[in-house]
Amino acid sequence: MSGSKEDPFLESQALCPVCLELKKENLRRQWRQFGRLFPLEAPYSFTLKRLSDELSLTGCNGCNLIFHAAQEISKQLGLGFKNAELEFVDREHQRALSLTLTGIHPWHTSPGDWEKAQSSQLIKVEVHTGPSDAFPDREWVHRISSPAYELFRYTKKEERHG
Repeated sequence: MSGSKEDPFLESQALCPVCLELKKENLRRQWRQFGRLFPLEAPYSFTLKRLSDELSLTGCNGCNLIFHAAQEISKQLGLGFKNAELEFVDREHQRALSLTLTGIHPWHTSPGDWEKAQSSQLIKVEVHTGPSDAFPDREWVHRISSPAYELFRYTKKEERHG
């Protein structure tokens, strides 16, 4: 792919195809990789198996950070998630990289996880039954999501005028 004035990002490449070097600019890759089906603001997502495979092949530091964070989150919540989403959060005085683990029932959750998720106050459960009169374009959605966990954050320095 080649870049354009409207989207110069198309020229850039991340060395790691999974964690995308944990850089905000690179996390836009999903948007272009899937034919721009996702909005530009959509979180970048991947499977934890793909993350594990990349880590075992390359020992990538970014993948290592995400993999260990995902293991801790899964252990803490007692659920076996299959997917992950990375998203940069850009607030007024703070920036952060957050990780959310997800599963899509019944194909991407471990046995019993759906029931555990429904009884947890920490887990977000989404169930949409498909198109309706009010939402004709809605598709079937069965998804569980962990809270967003910040992998790292830093505070922006206030600009001083003088």
